[in-house]
Amino acid sequence: MKPKIAMTILAAALLAAGCGSGGGDDGVATVPPTTTPPTTTPPTATTDVPASAMASVDGFIAYLRQVLASSNEVSEPLLVGTAVAPTDETSEPAP
Repeated sequence: MKPKIAMTILAAALLAAGCGSGGGDDGVATVPPTTTPPTTTPPTATTDVPASAMASVDGFIAYLRQVLASSNEVSEPLLVGTAVAPTDETSEPAP
């Protein structure tokens, strides 16, 4: 037999012998560890928007003007949370 063919057959035999071994099976069943899901508390409804800004449309606009005048690129973000802008269906818009 040629040495090249013999080496190919030997390499194939070694590869076939290494395949299929699950290893470590000593007959003892492993039980997965029990884990309890982490307990989470719902986030609290907080806001940085003051109650005076939520009381009226004019108060909300005044608050927004204050925020815009004092904002910069490095300040902390404003926490809006559950704040909802007030609405007014009866007053006329300011020019």
